[in-house]
Amino acid sequence: LKTKLEFALSRLNDQDTQRTGVEEIREFLQTLYPDWFPMVIGCIGEAGHNLKPLGRCESVKLLGLLAELHGESVVPLLQRILQVVLTRLQDADLHLREACAETVFRLASSLVVDGAEGSPVFAALLKPLFGALGEHNKSVQIGAAACICSVIQGSPTLVLQENLGRLCSRLVQHLNMQLLSAKPQLLSAIVFAMQAV
Repeated sequence: LKTKLEFALSRLNDQDTQRTGVEEIREFLQTLYPDWFPMVIGCIGEAGHNLKPLGRCESVKLLGLLAELHGESVVPLLQRILQVVLTRLQDADLHLREACAETVFRLASSLVVDGAEGSPVFAALLKPLFGALGEHNKSVQIGAAACICSVIQGSPTLVLQENLGRLCSRLVQHLNMQLLSAKPQLLSAIVFAMQAV
């Protein structure tokens, strides 16, 4: 299975074979048992080093697809998924940053359930992203802030209402950081949060 997945991931490098590669991986992910999720996440993470920018964009989006297809059974592996996303944010490529934000949106919309039971997953999504705002890397800061916006946009209103005070407090606290390069993105996150409630 791992060899099959690695071959399909390698097809993401070429525009001519990319669509076929994505479809093969989608079929593979649909039939996957939760026991295989760590291997899939590991392969997607490792593949990033061997893929061209377009392939890296498409491969990170597969993590969001995994969450859409398998829902709550992916939650225990959320930190590993987010680690792959944060690793990709170290790349200064704008399209890759957008792909990471899209992935995080899909994670939030698939895994953060409505009501109080959605709050722990909401917090688990945000924690490493807020942590990344402290990195001394402009691309990581801007990408993490864009991903925070995506978590807010992808989460149910009730979860945002329940966490609004703490969320806005953390956003404002990070806005006061002197070396932060992502202030416009964090201001957008505050606006999205306020509009949602």
